[in-house]
Amino acid sequence: MSYVKPETEYKDFIKLIESSNKNNNNEVYSLLQGKEKDVLDTVNRVVDHEKGKRDESTLFYNLSFLTLVAMFANTWKNIYREVVIERNIKNIVYILTKDDRKIYVGIMILLIVFFLFFIEINS
Repeated sequence: MSYVKPETEYKDFIKLIESSNKNNNNEVYSLLQGKEKDVLDTVNRVVDHEKGKRDESTLFYNLSFLTLVAMFANTWKNIYREVVIERNIKNIVYILTKDDRKIYVGIMILLIVFFLFFIEINS
């Protein structure tokens, strides 16, 4: 796809529209459809690229340690609120596995295992 200055395209469109030949109307319409497809493709690529950037920045392995700790604490605060405060024990499996919580539940299990391991070693 080649880049053409918008002023040049606008002038070309004006010339086509001003011409009195009726066949040019079909020509203008098909030309506009082609340009519309090009613009739509460009916009879709930009949106996909931005969405990909946004998704990649929130992936677990791209987080800084402080962000990871903050999200870990926030996730467990939400789990506590849903289980204890709202007394929603029946859906505990759903609460622990919804959204991104699986990774933070796994981290908590590892922390508990290490804690118990060190207690066992020192006794």
